[in-house]
Amino acid sequence: MKKYIKDQIKKSYETKKAIYENDKLLNKIEQVAKLCVELYRGKNKTILAGNGGSAADAQHIAAELVGRYGFDRPSIPSLSLTTDTSNLTAIGNDYGYDKVFSRQLEGMGQDGDIFIGISTSGNSLNIINAFKVAKERNIKTVALVGRDGGEMAKLADIAIIVPSDATPRIQEAHILIGHILCDIIEKEIFGEGVAHLSLHKALFLDRDGVINVEKDYLYKIQDFEFIDGIFDLCKYYQQLGFIIVVVTNQSGIARGFYSEDDFERLTSWMKDEFLKHNISISKVYHCSHHPKISGECNCRKPNPGMLLDASRELNINLSKSIIIGDKERDIEAGLAAGLRSAYLFDESKSITVSKANKIISQFKDIYDANSK
Repeated sequence: MKKYIKDQIKKSYETKKAIYENDKLLNKIEQVAKLCVELYRGKNKTILAGNGGSAADAQHIAAELVGRYGFDRPSIPSLSLTTDTSNLTAIGNDYGYDKVFSRQLEGMGQDGDIFIGISTSGNSLNIINAFKVAKERNIKTVALVGRDGGEMAKLADIAIIVPSDATPRIQEAHILIGHILCDIIEKEIFGEGVAHLSLHKALFLDRDGVINVEKDYLYKIQDFEFIDGIFDLCKYYQQLGFIIVVVTNQSGIARGFYSEDDFERLTSWMKDEFLKHNISISKVYHCSHHPKISGECNCRKPNPGMLLDASRELNINLSKSIIIGDKERDIEAGLAAGLRSAYLFDESKSITVSKANKIISQFKDIYDANSK
């Protein structure tokens, strides 16, 4: 019997070793981890569901997030659709078991949430139906499956397929992957981060009022006036290992005061001026929308969209990054994205290295309160 026990352990080890050696699969796990971190910084939630042993995995992972995984910290919103017996029995009785998760997702899922469906076969019809509802409601979908991935892998935004045909081995790998996700989410949001997940720390700068003197709807090079001290500030942070990223609202484009080409022309010139001072701006993100003209968007500050895009595209660890802005909306965007520090700059005072860590508004108190 001891030999049989050892054989079972070996089979479990071999499945996990196959995951360990599969870079493509590891990239999928990392992709889901980043997506979860991003959604939590945007104040959304994870929703999970599965059948049988996978139902237990769904509520297990949700409990680790809502309670704690590795250390004490604020609760992280997560919901398992497998735990409410009144919902399960009522929906199963009135609509059929194939609708038990999709019906709940209709009521509790929101734009920006992530739905993680767990199934060893990848063909659970109630999860497939939930994926279809998720698509209609702009909810990201993750399939945590085995075998060939089944129909769920075809429907999901991201499919993590455990390389095994044995249900017990697939389930053992699923909970390992679930624990890895919980660990990364917790560390990225409330801890010191995960070094290999986010390689860069960034200094985010608003443009008008921080880099240059603010002038209404500025787009001409001859009208651009750098604020005294901005080059010294950027050199200081660049030497500390920060990359420089600009995030700027440019509603003048939506208003018709200047064009995208006008903005890009000025941006190219500005970046060249920084290069003359041996400062590299990694990227300039801009929001050309105006709510009354273009409708609501996630990129216009105080929304964190531009910072989240930068995190994803430039591999930035937001929890180790800083933003400096001259408006409250800049600070709010930084806080919403989970940045380490957010400084409000008064354009009437020049920026100097000595003042870099002293330009703090009342919003620093909000940051401190949210970082505990």
